[in-house]
Amino acid sequence: MKTFTASGLGRLALAALACVSPGCAGVDSPPPRPPVDLSAIKESLEGLRRGMRDQERRIEGAREEVQRLADAFARAREDLESEREEARDSLEKAGKIAAGLEARIGKLESRVSLLRASASRADARKEGPVAGPAGAPSRMAPVGAPLADARIASVGLPEDRDAPVADLPAGGARAPAASREIVVPRRAPAPPPISEPEESYARAVRVLREERSFARARDLLEAFIEKHPAHELADDAQYWIGQSYFQEKNFERAILAFNKVQVDYANGDKAPEALLLEALSFLSLGDQASARELLGRVIGKYPDSGAASAARERLESL
Repeated sequence: MKTFTASGLGRLALAALACVSPGCAGVDSPPPRPPVDLSAIKESLEGLRRGMRDQERRIEGAREEVQRLADAFARAREDLESEREEARDSLEKAGKIAAGLEARIGKLESRVSLLRASASRADARKEGPVAGPAGAPSRMAPVGAPLADARIASVGLPEDRDAPVADLPAGGARAPAASREIVVPRRAPAPPPISEPEESYARAVRVLREERSFARARDLLEAFIEKHPAHELADDAQYWIGQSYFQEKNFERAILAFNKVQVDYANGDKAPEALLLEALSFLSLGDQASARELLGRVIGKYPDSGAASAARERLESL
């Protein structure tokens, strides 16, 4: 076996080192790395930090805006509740005031009617018989509600047969000179004139109840409501429009007209009768369920009215 000397081993090691060093032929070396730009990395990191801070500020601003809106909504809801309570109190007070005014108006109308009747009787004693009262009871047979309308004032009454006459002496003797003087009765004050709205209303009702000209009566009543929407007789006019349709057996239109009394004139004196006739209109159309509901509403809403008594009788018969 051939042996190597120390000098030979040294030369072999030197040759191996020369082969692995850069530039040695036949050996691949990795490409050189570019130098690292630390300043660019720092700028990128700083930009990211600035973006995160801006994002945090925007999130905080959005959170504050949401909180502000929530607080505003809560305040608005509290204000709305407070206004609703105030409106409810105001409506209750207005209802009480309206009820009181309605009672006073009823009393005043009764007094006016009595005064007009007294004045008419005084005129009848002095002038003799006059024409019958305007707005006399109708020949129309109402269904479910009375047709008498106390608001139509009379313009004259029949002659009072008990009017005083001058006394004559017994036995046909001539009366003394003083007794032959003509005594002129004191003229009673003239009744207050009927205003134009009341006269228009009375004329429309006469056309409806006496002439039974339903279409013409409706035209007059609708013209009255359009011209005097806030008049105390406006609810009566709307009620008679419903009556005209009811008498024509046009129950669909009657329902709409009577319902308008409930919607526009809920506190009027014709509201109970209008609700009753609305129920009877449904009954005439064969809708017993709606009729029962409305009859029950008449009893519950106007328990002391004549319409409520009629509604109870109707319900018992169904």
